[in-house]
Amino acid sequence: MLRSDVFQRFSYRDMGWPEDYDLLLRLLGSGHALGVVPRRLLLWRDSPERLSRRSEVYAERRFVAAKAHFLARSWLAGHARYVLWGYGETGRALCRALQLHDRHPQAIVEVHPGRLGQRIGGEAPPHHGHVDRQGGVERIEVMKTQRSLDAPPGHLHQSGLAALA
Repeated sequence: MLRSDVFQRFSYRDMGWPEDYDLLLRLLGSGHALGVVPRRLLLWRDSPERLSRRSEVYAERRFVAAKAHFLARSWLAGHARYVLWGYGETGRALCRALQLHDRHPQAIVEVHPGRLGQRIGGEAPPHHGHVDRQGGVERIEVMKTQRSLDAPPGHLHQSGLAALA
């Protein structure tokens, strides 16, 4: 649900990615609050013929392009560098999309146990919990345990970085 005056001000637009997602990101970026209505307001059938199932506009890469577009113009507008948490398929795609907006990771924090110890961008990872500044990108590996979840902010602080809350 959206107030009609807000919808008229923002409305839908075609940017090559889902219009409703674009609208939500623009609303968030302009300071509007979003919430969940605690009851069902609409029921529809999900079928393979739906536009969102067969149109290129709804491909995963188009969602990533939308996220990068809005991150670069909002939270990262004054920062060319950022800290990327997670370098799986989604993290790599977002990293590549943000590079198109001249936003490059200052640090990559990997927490997935199956990816710890693997190379990122052709470089070997640092030792567990260690910050490495090879190639201008800091790389931090952290095991996903309750004890180690408390460790990254300390490592970030030692590196002169800060996490956004």
